[in-house]
Amino acid sequence: MRRILTIEYNKLIGYRAFWVLPGIYAILMLLFFRIFTRLDMIQVNGERVPIESILRMEKVWHYLTWFAGFFHYLFIALIILLIGNEMRNGFWRMAVTSGLRRVDLLTGKWLVMGILSLFSTAIVLLVGYLAAGFAPVDIPDTAFPLQLATLFFLQAFCYIQFGLTAGIWLERTGLGILLVLLYAMAGEPLIGYFLPTAIKEWLPLNVFASLIPNPVLEDVGLGTSAITTGLALTRSAVWLALLGGLAWLKVRNTDL
Repeated sequence: MRRILTIEYNKLIGYRAFWVLPGIYAILMLLFFRIFTRLDMIQVNGERVPIESILRMEKVWHYLTWFAGFFHYLFIALIILLIGNEMRNGFWRMAVTSGLRRVDLLTGKWLVMGILSLFSTAIVLLVGYLAAGFAPVDIPDTAFPLQLATLFFLQAFCYIQFGLTAGIWLERTGLGILLVLLYAMAGEPLIGYFLPTAIKEWLPLNVFASLIPNPVLEDVGLGTSAITTGLALTRSAVWLALLGGLAWLKVRNTDL
């Protein structure tokens, strides 16, 4: 395990995208929340909601983590870039030739995914406390709930696993990123439109998003935002296993 960590560290330390994309993530999070706290009202499904009413709520962390979920795609892009570059440059072939097992190649990426997920969770925590100082009202001084932090970490990991599997199967960085974005923005919503609700809720990105549901709907009386961890965790675990299995199937059988 230490050898795998050392190898991944040596690869990432000099990889510019590994520093740039997480940096963009942190800057965008802080910038958007800075702008958000300066607004007077937001409109959700035709309902105008005062910003101050949201900022004064005890569940302000829920709002922040839900919004931060939209930026998981930066880490999806990063993992696809990493996979594509390593496969294109023949690193995996050299690694296997030098004694690493194929499963070690995936293990290294899962460790990187864990680090990225932990980083994104830490950024949400940091931005939450920093942005509190910019808000025009007093935000409740509440700690980042452990359950919410855990769910956000898991959500980030699930999204990155989706990108990892796509990157391994497509083997092309540009095409992989493009197809994942197209699937997220148009593909899955279009597929879900023609499916019964019971099946649509099992689509992967819907499942991952359900880990931290939309808190705004509850506040305007358009739905519930209760975090039902049991069902969301079960579905996410199923998709993690399936995506991990597909990634391993490709790595095991591909001609490196």
